[in-house]
Amino acid sequence: MRQITPIATNHANYVKSRQMRHSIFDCSNNGRIIVSQFELKMTFKPNIPQRIVIVPKDVENLTGLSKRSAQILLQQIRKELGKSKHHFVTIAEFCRHTGITENEVRDSLRAWG
Repeated sequence: MRQITPIATNHANYVKSRQMRHSIFDCSNNGRIIVSQFELKMTFKPNIPQRIVIVPKDVENLTGLSKRSAQILLQQIRKELGKSKHHFVTIAEFCRHTGITENEVRDSLRAWG
């Protein structure tokens, strides 16, 4: 099997080609592959829907509680709402229980990724 390698005239071009996110290949030159020496940048952000549930790690980050305390807090919220162990707690339910506004919680969750 033939090994295909990009043509690099000097070390700077080689380093630049290694840093490219997307390469455009031209196969019209007698079967040789030429790599374009520019970088294409992604200019769009995918539309990811916002989360509606909250997990113990989020509670830890929001309140500063330990992992176990965050789990207990979510258990208490589930118990008050009559939910079983496998049901999720929504951000709205968490906010009603703790008194933190939904906007503050959503902004914090968005900042953490």
